[in-house]
Amino acid sequence: MLLKKYLPAFAAAMALSLSVVACNDEEPAQNEEKPVVKPDDPDQPGGNDVLDPVQSKRFLEQTAEEYLNLFRAADQRALISLCNYFDREYGYLEAPDEFEIEGYDDADTYRLVRGMLRGMAYGDASRAASSVFSWSCSIDFEQFAGIYEPGNRKWVKVKDSDDIVFKFRNEAGGDCELRATALRNVSDVSFSIVYAGEKYNPATGRWEELQYEDNYNIRLPKELTVTLTSGGTVMSDAKLVSTIDLDRHSLSVDADMTAANLRGVVKIKGSDSKVTAESGLYISNSLTTTAEITVNGSHLCDYDYLSGLGDSSDDILKVLHSGEVKTSVLGKVQIDGSISFDRDVIGAMNGYWDDDEYDTPAQAEADVKKAVDALNRNFKTEVRYNKGKAVQATLAFQHKYNEWYYYWEYEIEPMIYFAADKTSYSFEQYFGSGFSGVETLFADIVNNYKKVWESFDRR
Repeated sequence: MLLKKYLPAFAAAMALSLSVVACNDEEPAQNEEKPVVKPDDPDQPGGNDVLDPVQSKRFLEQTAEEYLNLFRAADQRALISLCNYFDREYGYLEAPDEFEIEGYDDADTYRLVRGMLRGMAYGDASRAASSVFSWSCSIDFEQFAGIYEPGNRKWVKVKDSDDIVFKFRNEAGGDCELRATALRNVSDVSFSIVYAGEKYNPATGRWEELQYEDNYNIRLPKELTVTLTSGGTVMSDAKLVSTIDLDRHSLSVDADMTAANLRGVVKIKGSDSKVTAESGLYISNSLTTTAEITVNGSHLCDYDYLSGLGDSSDDILKVLHSGEVKTSVLGKVQIDGSISFDRDVIGAMNGYWDDDEYDTPAQAEADVKKAVDALNRNFKTEVRYNKGKAVQATLAFQHKYNEWYYYWEYEIEPMIYFAADKTSYSFEQYFGSGFSGVETLFADIVNNYKKVWESFDRR
């Protein structure tokens, strides 16, 4: 229940308002402005001074408003105009024929033997007959290379090219193109997806349960650049540098994406024991938000091992051990969190404590209290302001009883505990009032973007 209800909402809120992105260890170019993130200044309000809940609410609201005010539809107006026109004029076109991925069905002794070996390795006899009925395909950048232009109901390849290029015109009749350029150096990535299915047996006149396998062989460019231009002006571009080695169980991905005055940077590195992700969002060349995520475990980059696992607590714990997250907004609000996974934590994240699962509320309450204790032991979150050392607030959990007519349930909800006066509030209590300015500002921003988009529809 907790995993399905509160944690996704909490994570989404952090992702949207705090984290979209990452720290970048590159120095700003000389023509770039310095980041707005200020150097450590513990003497700023809330740095080493512990704020009470009312002061914290005022500080958080001011920070949120400052952050939201950085998003102005006018800054992306030219890009929005181009996207709107493309959607109206070319959005109905189907993908070119060259983008059809062709595969082939095969059933051979090798796949039968591999299925038997998988069954033995995982101690599951039902896997022994898997992978007999399989489909395979190969995907290579060169398969799609060429220059494409709008045709009758679909994009049509008009010329050969080493790049993938889509040419079209903007509303003023100017030349536009979306171009993807790849280095010939590639990572060969091969993986399989096994799933259950049925196949009709004409000899018996019955449908038989079988396992199917889709096999993909992908030649992934280690460096890929995508650029959108309109009338010779770069509207958006992205560069992806990646190395994925499924045999060595490792991956490295660096992405740098720009759209109008927005720039996102992401760095991901992974091994069997650790996966790290750093991200940052720049607005008008100023770094506004950062996020660092670390996951510790086993077999994290072992695709064959992961594909053989289920969703039981034991299988999850074979992979996940612990995790950490650090986020910062405008250098003013920092949130550091950590979690250690065990069977009780997994149970708390997926548990239901209601009249469908329990005979009496007393039985459900006894178990939900254990789940709350497990989360509070293993889940730690601290909030600081202005990069100070003082912990302003922490996150904890409590259980809550709900009842509607003939249905009742216990649920787990997050609570904010303030260090200044030791008071605690649910998210609904604390954020449900006092942030009207932020809500109004957010609604205004959404409406402004909507109005800009719709203004081009009326042309």
